[in-house]
Amino acid sequence: MPRKRITWFCVADAGHVRIKDATVLKPPLPTVTTLRHEIYEHGRYQEPPKTQESATLERHAITDAESPVRREKREFAHVVADYLDEAAKRGAYQRLVLAAPPKFLGDLRAALGSKARALVAGEIDKDLAKESDAELAERVSELVGVRG
Repeated sequence: MPRKRITWFCVADAGHVRIKDATVLKPPLPTVTTLRHEIYEHGRYQEPPKTQESATLERHAITDAESPVRREKREFAHVVADYLDEAAKRGAYQRLVLAAPPKFLGDLRAALGSKARALVAGEIDKDLAKESDAELAERVSELVGVRG
């Protein structure tokens, strides 16, 4: 009897990830893991330092091209990608479906290692974080036609 191809469905946004086992698409989909990232902690970000121009008395803020919140979101994408990469190396799944808002999906895609990237069977560029297991199961079946 052939072995089932295990499919993981990673539903993410910039602060929360649910990884579901979508091998058999009958709700409730079993949860593999849940990851959280608190990016908006109170008092976490400080005002950027200021510097004084050499020719005048004016002071300007020193800022990066990337905002601290954006940087946090990108770092969280790396945390999720690291988890998915390690699981792919262990053979925990054979197919991966990613669902996330477009910007975070791009960050996640860029952060994935070659093994996990090769197992991506589909992507949904929408925020599905609040959808039920039944709705998620329907979306995965439409996308990749997974059968038990």
